[in-house]
Amino acid sequence: MGFLIVPLFLIAAVFLLQQARVSDQTATDGLICHGARARSTPDEAVSTIEGEAAADQFLSTTTTANIVDNGFGIAAGGNLVYWKQEDLNRFFQELTNLGVTWVRWDLDWKAIQPNNEQSYDWGGADRVANTAKKYGIKSLGIITYAPQWAQEGSCPSGKQCPPENYELFADFAGTVARRYKGTIDNWEIWNEPNYRVYWYPVPDAYDYTELLKAAYARIKEVNPSAIVVSAGLTDMGDEEDESISPLSFIETMYGEGAKDYFDILGLHPYTYPGYDYGWPQIKSVWQVMNENDDGEKKIWITEYGAPTGGPGRDFAIGEEGFSYGKDFMSEEAQSQMAKSIFAFQAENPNHIGNVFWYSLCDSSTDKSTTENFFGILRYDGTRKLVYQTLKDIFSRK
Repeated sequence: MGFLIVPLFLIAAVFLLQQARVSDQTATDGLICHGARARSTPDEAVSTIEGEAAADQFLSTTTTANIVDNGFGIAAGGNLVYWKQEDLNRFFQELTNLGVTWVRWDLDWKAIQPNNEQSYDWGGADRVANTAKKYGIKSLGIITYAPQWAQEGSCPSGKQCPPENYELFADFAGTVARRYKGTIDNWEIWNEPNYRVYWYPVPDAYDYTELLKAAYARIKEVNPSAIVVSAGLTDMGDEEDESISPLSFIETMYGEGAKDYFDILGLHPYTYPGYDYGWPQIKSVWQVMNENDDGEKKIWITEYGAPTGGPGRDFAIGEEGFSYGKDFMSEEAQSQMAKSIFAFQAENPNHIGNVFWYSLCDSSTDKSTTENFFGILRYDGTRKLVYQTLKDIFSRK
């Protein structure tokens, strides 16, 4: 019978290792990624206030946790304002577990003033701001998107068109900055205006610069120490659909006098399936900044990441034949990309400031689109390889 002892021992050992691995993968609360599907009930979300007093109603009594800022964050997008409190608690606890100290989230104009210029729905935004503060996580608030009533009349329903009146947007930016002064002091103005999905129908660097100037002036009036980040520009070329490359967009911004109307320059240098485009692009942006005597400012990478699912197949770093919107990166490749972006930051500390990884959670298991799979956690809350990679990086900062 002795010859059976070794095989049985090995089987038992393998079983225990598998159980440990499963335990590690499910160490994250399995409900954390379901917050994206769980919206607040109306009485939880709505806090409608009329008139001038609207900006002065946020009085946080939350004590801020003492966490040392490491400049690393998660880009959370626009859904947090719709989450219930218990979902927000799970989310921010996971950020704390991961070791990040920043979160980037939308203070969406159309969510806060959906109906008209006079009324404000602060419920969701107040809840997120308060919860972030409670967990010691700094907010980069994105002031973005126009409600239908503020868009041009020709804007199709459901499209992200710029506001018809940039001064109205600036008024909203000033109201938000005054309301959250001391709780949120870092503001990004719009999201990816070089991409026609977010500046419909045609991106326009001239118009965006005018909007940025108006918003910057109003924010600084109410909070002179606030930090204003220009919109994160996504990794596009000069495309047939009239989307504009970050480099071309930034050159126009400087040509239109944007230099004195932002404190940090925002970029979204997505590089998948390789690295050959993103880093040279950033270096070209540095050159433009230096040519405009603006080289002392830093770039914040307010989104970076890679999808690990979709209708196509997985790819390794640099593998040829990749089809955007269909194919995706292997989890090993996603982890390698995390190492690469933070190594690039470490090598260029005078140029690169905060880095925000997009995103914490997969938003679904639906493989019809790669957009559902940018998370470092799967939809069931289990951890992808990149989770531990990022946690190790953040712990060394």
